[in-house]
Amino acid sequence: VQNISEFVSERNSLRDYINSYTFRRFISDFCGQVRALEIFYDDLLKKLKRGTNNVDYVHYMSHVKEELMDRYKFNLMTL
Repeated sequence: VQNISEFVSERNSLRDYINSYTFRRFISDFCGQVRALEIFYDDLLKKLKRGTNNVDYVHYMSHVKEELMDRYKFNLMTL
């Protein structure tokens, strides 16, 4: 966790990172079953079951973002 915090603080303003829509979507469901992680692993397992080890993680993170946007309709004007 410390390495992640250092990485973010060196490259971005922490305030900008915390205020990002994607970050807010990821943390919005922490009280539940960490839906973002569940979406990611479900999709990853489907890919691996097809017999490939070539995984485009950027694609999967983008898919998680889209799924969260569909599930949690944030009013982007108020964030």
